[in-house]
Amino acid sequence: LGPGVFLYPFVVVSADATIDTDVILQGFNAIAHKVVIGKGTILSIRASVCGSSTVGNFCHLYTETVVYDNVSIVDNVEISANSKIRKNISQSGTYASIAKRVVKKIN
Repeated sequence: LGPGVFLYPFVVVSADATIDTDVILQGFNAIAHKVVIGKGTILSIRASVCGSSTVGNFCHLYTETVVYDNVSIVDNVEISANSKIRKNISQSGTYASIAKRVVKKIN
């Protein structure tokens, strides 16, 4: 864990996950094996990141978002609540999943 990381209660982080500086995990989060969370990123309550995924710097995963295995998300991305991310996000912006299968940029 990097400096300035804040963990609320009931956060589970795998021993081989990498969490950069000033990250906030707001509670009931699960960070799986070989995950990388970038600087200044926020995971709202019940947001989770599955194995071997990368979340860039200054991202925000809102409540109950799930990033599935082997997904890469670039810097400065917001993902709306209840989204299920199964594909890489290669452009900054705000995203939402629709019908749990499609990721759509909404800004």
